[in-house]
Amino acid sequence: MEGPNAGLRRCTKTVEVTSCNSSTGECTTGTNITSVPAILCSVQLIATSANAWVEVFSSPDDTEPGSDTEIVAEPGVATAGNSVNHYFGEAGILTNESLNAIVVGGRAIIHYDD
Repeated sequence: MEGPNAGLRRCTKTVEVTSCNSSTGECTTGTNITSVPAILCSVQLIATSANAWVEVFSSPDDTEPGSDTEIVAEPGVATAGNSVNHYFGEAGILTNESLNAIVVGGRAIIHYDD
């Protein structure tokens, strides 16, 4: 007998995204994770400096912000050495466009499927 989650795809892919190289923290170009719509299952941010943050977004390109950009997740951590994990459930979050991420002051581990 099939359970309530039968047919759901599981996130089988993991990518680590490191901080952009910006002394001001004003990064506008992200790391392209997929070039097609994807399912985002979780984002873990590990801070290496104060006020670290990650922005995971869906966009036709890897440039943020824009009118065609959808913010999918935006966790932040105030203290170096701390981490935060956002889990989006078994179904995850489906993006409309490609999956991208910008990281400042840390590294992000992103679980997804495409």
